[in-house]
Amino acid sequence: MFLPIGDVEDEVLDTPFVTFALLAANILVFVLLQPTIPAVQSITQIPPEIKDFYDAWSVVPARISEGDNLISLLSAMFLHGGWLHLGSNMLYLWIFGDNVEHAFGHLRFLLFYLACGVAASAIQVAFLPSSTIWNLGASGAIAGVLAAYMILFPKAWVNLLVIFFRVSITRVRAVWMIGLWFVMQLISGGSELLASGNETGEGGVAYWAHVGGFLAGLVLVFLLGGRANRGPDMAGDATHRGI
Repeated sequence: MFLPIGDVEDEVLDTPFVTFALLAANILVFVLLQPTIPAVQSITQIPPEIKDFYDAWSVVPARISEGDNLISLLSAMFLHGGWLHLGSNMLYLWIFGDNVEHAFGHLRFLLFYLACGVAASAIQVAFLPSSTIWNLGASGAIAGVLAAYMILFPKAWVNLLVIFFRVSITRVRAVWMIGLWFVMQLISGGSELLASGNETGEGGVAYWAHVGGFLAGLVLVFLLGGRANRGPDMAGDATHRGI
């Protein structure tokens, strides 16, 4: 298991206003607006008012396939399934979002982020069009941010917390970490499809949303452009961001 805990930069970046706003929006929605999903054996045991909230604001592929509730393609990326889900997504956004925002500029970064999130949900719907499972979270949009980071900052370094028999911290090129992450999503998504053998899907990680967001990021980074930072090493005299 590995977890990025910071990246290494060779310059002082502009204040990432959009990244900060997205972090705040996700946290505030989770804390103030989003009702907690109780631990139950069946969705029928969830109180009606809670079920109605998630039916309205999360992506339900079967409804999207019928052209219904399309606004959820936007709203769902600001909802999360729990503190761990929220925390891991916000950590990735904090580490990688500021760099990509600096490269794009504030407005283009916001458009990029939202477009990747919508594309991520669309791909998930395409793979499981009959599913009635709620799909929610910023993971798809953040997958697009990872793709842009990999293209724009290919020589950047990332500090990783590695848990494998023992706990250690190591530094690797971002392109290798992000590439490995993407391959893991592809493998997990393929395994999920083979195991399920149907189009209804089950609760869990929306791997194809991750894949869709990442691929959208790869395309949009070239369409929207950005100031790439291809310095010689980015591992020398540098400032560190992260935890």
